[in-house]
Amino acid sequence: QERKFVGGAMQLSEKMAERIGAEKIHFNDTVIRIEEKEGAVKVITESGNIHQADYIISAIPATLLNRMKFDPVLPPLKIQLIQRLPMGSIIKTMTFYKTAFWREKGFSGQMVTDLKPVRYCIDDTKPDGSSPCIMGFIQANAAREIMGMSEQERYLADC
Repeated sequence: QERKFVGGAMQLSEKMAERIGAEKIHFNDTVIRIEEKEGAVKVITESGNIHQADYIISAIPATLLNRMKFDPVLPPLKIQLIQRLPMGSIIKTMTFYKTAFWREKGFSGQMVTDLKPVRYCIDDTKPDGSSPCIMGFIQANAAREIMGMSEQERYLADC
């Protein structure tokens, strides 16, 4: 979250796609099964597509792994963890300013507090100094409380 790339972080995915070959990348096809046998991995999707590779990298939240079948099955402790690990609750906020006044005063723009709602924030100004911004994070119970409020209740809570 605290790192910015000139040209944006999306270029990492774009460069990887160039190297891999865009024709080998598939979107909107849910993986339902992963099989590993004899040094090869098969990924089977909901639409019936089968992809084979030497290895795979899973970048999905661990809690979604219980929607897939694995052969061989995952270790018992991993299954137990997946069954008990809830998805986190977090809201990211971005507040833009005319100037990066915190920098002008010699501050970093980072803050950690135990007060609600925003408990952590960082400077999210673009690398060239344009669009001065502080990115804040509302986490856990505070995020769940806010998600349960109407837009009017949120506005009144901010006053």
